[in-house]
Amino acid sequence: MAVITISHQIGSGGREIGQRVANVLGYPYIDQEIVQGVAARLGVSEDEAVNHDEKAESLISQIIASLGYSSLGGPVFINAEVAAEITRQNWMNYNKYQEATQQVIETMSAQGNVVIAGHGANFYLEGRKGVLSVFIYADADTRVKTLMGRDQVDHTRAAKMVHDNDNDRSHYIKTLYKADWCDRSHYLLLVNTGLASPELAASLIVQAAHSIEAAV
Repeated sequence: MAVITISHQIGSGGREIGQRVANVLGYPYIDQEIVQGVAARLGVSEDEAVNHDEKAESLISQIIASLGYSSLGGPVFINAEVAAEITRQNWMNYNKYQEATQQVIETMSAQGNVVIAGHGANFYLEGRKGVLSVFIYADADTRVKTLMGRDQVDHTRAAKMVHDNDNDRSHYIKTLYKADWCDRSHYLLLVNTGLASPELAASLIVQAAHSIEAAV
C-alpha cells in the first residue's frame, strides 16, 4: 500500500497531475473531501471550513478582525485582559480546525492506496512508512501565465494570486508544523512542471509509487 501526498504551488498543475496519478493507479483522489470532512466533524458549513483551509492568520490580524470599528469609523479600544481573552479564543478556534484537518487526513491515509493533495498532509504524515511525498513546482513566470489562461485574469491579478497563495501556504505550514513549506528535504520526489509536462510528471510519480509499494 502507498499513500501519495502532493504538495503543489498554485499554477503548477498539481491538482491535474494528482488526478492523473490517481486515475492510473486506481486510487481515490482526496482534496475537497478533506474540507468536507472537517465541516462534518465540526458541524459547520463547507464555506466556513474553506475559510480556515490551509490558512493561518497572525494573532494580530485575528484580534483586529475581532474588534471591528465604532459607528464613527474609529477603532474600538480595549484593555489588556479583553485582548488576552480574544487571543485565547482565536487560538482555540484555530487549533480546533487544524486538529479536525489532521483527524481527517489520518482517517483518509489509514486505508492506504490514496492520493492526498495539499492540506499539509505530507508534513503530518512525514516519516511514516509507505508515504510518497511529492512537491510540484514551477517558476513564477510560468505559474502567472498559467493562471492568466486558466482563470482569465490579467498579469497583475495573476501575479498577486501567486504571491498571496504562496504566502498563505508557507505561513500555514510554518505555524502548524514549524517547517519551511518549500524546503526540498521534506519531499521524496520533486517535479518542476516548468520543464516536465503533466503526462511526464504523472508518469514519474506513478513509477515512484510502484517502488514505494514494492518496498512496503
